[in-house]
Amino acid sequence: MPKSSSEIIEYVRRQFEIKKMNTTKRTYVLSEQLSYPQLFGLLAKDQQEDALVQLSALRLLTQQLLLNEWQARCLSQHIRNPAGYLFGMIRKAQLGTFRASKFGEQQKG
Repeated sequence: MPKSSSEIIEYVRRQFEIKKMNTTKRTYVLSEQLSYPQLFGLLAKDQQEDALVQLSALRLLTQQLLLNEWQARCLSQHIRNPAGYLFGMIRKAQLGTFRASKFGEQQKG
C-alpha cells in the first residue's frame, strides 16, 4: 500500500487506468425488426439507450405493442413525462402485467 501522497496519487491513477481498460462501453442500436414511433426519436439519446436495453429483454411482439401503445397514449392523453411513462410501461411488461389496449391496436396499421 502506498504511503506518501505522490504514491497514493500514482496508485489511484493506475487503478483508474486498469478499470478504464477493463470497461467496455456498450452501445445499443435500434432494431431493424421494430417500427419505432416518431416520439421515440424525440427522447434524449441516453433515454433511448436505456429504453432499448430494457426493451431487449421482452419478446419482439411485446416490444412493438408497447411502443405503439406508448405513442398512442402520449398523443391522446396529457402525459407530462413521456420518458417516465415509457419506462413505467416497460416495467409492467417485465412484470407481466402490461396489456395492450385499443390505443396500441389502432397503431398496428
